[in-house]
Amino acid sequence: MRHGYPAILPGVVDIAEVGKKYAADALRVLLGFAFNTLGLHRVVFTCYEGNDRALQLYRHVGFTEVGRAPEAYYRDGRYWDEFRMQVLDRDFRAVVPE
Repeated sequence: MRHGYPAILPGVVDIAEVGKKYAADALRVLLGFAFNTLGLHRVVFTCYEGNDRALQLYRHVGFTEVGRAPEAYYRDGRYWDEFRMQVLDRDFRAVVPE
């Protein structure tokens, strides 16, 4: 992987599996692949206000909020903020040792 190039790491969640505690393990595997196999330095996700489970999960594996776009998403008759979350390889390794 060349420095400075992005990689898209898709995440798909079956709604029937929500709440079964698979997400943290799956995200650790995905991030391990990103950092250890692809050699990425950072991974960035976006998440919308009100998605507290996702925000909690991202923080649990080392993500921090690095930006917010006010009223970026319209749903259920109102606008919601969009959060930009990132984790650096060293921060991930501090939370999830190899």
